[in-house]
Amino acid sequence: MSKIVYLSGSTQNDNIGVADYGTEALRMQQLADRVKFWIQQGQGDFIVYRNNANMGLAGTVNDSNSKHADVHVALHSNAGGNGKGTESYYYNDSNEGKRLSTLLYNNVAPITSSPDRGIMSDRVLYSSGLYELRETVAVAALIEIMFHDNVVDVVDYLSKVEQIAKALAKAIYSYFNYPFYEGNSEKDQAIAKLVKVSSYANSVWIPEFTKLADRGLNIWGLINLL
Repeated sequence: MSKIVYLSGSTQNDNIGVADYGTEALRMQQLADRVKFWIQQGQGDFIVYRNNANMGLAGTVNDSNSKHADVHVALHSNAGGNGKGTESYYYNDSNEGKRLSTLLYNNVAPITSSPDRGIMSDRVLYSSGLYELRETVAVAALIEIMFHDNVVDVVDYLSKVEQIAKALAKAIYSYFNYPFYEGNSEKDQAIAKLVKVSSYANSVWIPEFTKLADRGLNIWGLINLL
């Protein structure tokens, strides 16, 4: 029977990061798209749903519950207090939530450049815990990937979006004890197509498309749709 995963990208449109980060909602919604891609790439038996930036917190929780998700993964970036690095949270009363939170953290933290901040109960932040973790029916965890008001964190994150997305997907696979299929990456697939159709692929198109990809455009995904 398929496992149902709900990806909850931040809906915080007012949280604006430094450098080229933009808003937390924009970046975490983009990340949710990429995590969904890697979950499907791994060829596990999953049904993946996700929110959108206009749902708000209550709408996201209601949507997740209506989908009868098995796991709910909230994706956020952090801010404040000169912080840096990754941290993750679980609902205080949930052992399974703690296991999911630990897997997410252990897969992502080694990728980021800053010292990381650990795995914590949501009651560290509020006595009643975090709404999104408390009110979701599914096993839930929230990960703060990095600090969007820290330039070092932002530059590092923007260079590693695909790595982080794949790591999050692998953590979800690990939670269900599913093997993850290590096939060709989206970039590898796109380059193979370019080489097949153009003698200028290596000298012109691949370098130019790489520049676009480095700026955050999912050019490899677009090529694979052709």
